[in-house]
Amino acid sequence: MERGHGGDGLHQEPERGEVLKLNAIVIPANDEEPLRQDQIDTGRLADYQERVGGPIQVINLDDPVASLYLNEEGKLVELPVNRRATLLLWGHHRGLRYEDIIVGDAFLVGVPDRRGRDTNVPDEFVQMLLQARRFRTEVQTRGDPEWYGNGLSFENWAEAYAYVLSLGRRWTQVENVRVVAEE
Repeated sequence: MERGHGGDGLHQEPERGEVLKLNAIVIPANDEEPLRQDQIDTGRLADYQERVGGPIQVINLDDPVASLYLNEEGKLVELPVNRRATLLLWGHHRGLRYEDIIVGDAFLVGVPDRRGRDTNVPDEFVQMLLQARRFRTEVQTRGDPEWYGNGLSFENWAEAYAYVLSLGRRWTQVENVRVVAEE
């Protein structure tokens, strides 16, 4: 979709003293399996492929910026739909919202550094997906920079994304959506 797997720096050898591992959030396709934080070896393509079960593809997400890795051949080999990764894709990539789905296991990391190597998953995703216990939703309408919420509270981030994305689909004035952790 956006960045291919050919020139993403996965085969570069790290410089002396550089850390080889980065923090990622693994999003299993099976909703019964919890999300988990994992360490990925940035210099080994096999580490990336192991987590998605095959060749990798990456999609860049916005606000917070991150990279979502998935199995490039997942639809061809009929992997199961990954509802949670799809909700994150739709919530953080307006260009693909309601247009595509993620299948198979996926994982989140940070965007590449200036050398093209992935970075740690953003703290905002760690806090929201792994640490927060309650969530609320907000929308931006066309031409208005303000975010508006309706006071609803959710115990599950995926339910919050499903709700706000459904609202955004029904209410044509919605330009952007987000889920935030309740404080």
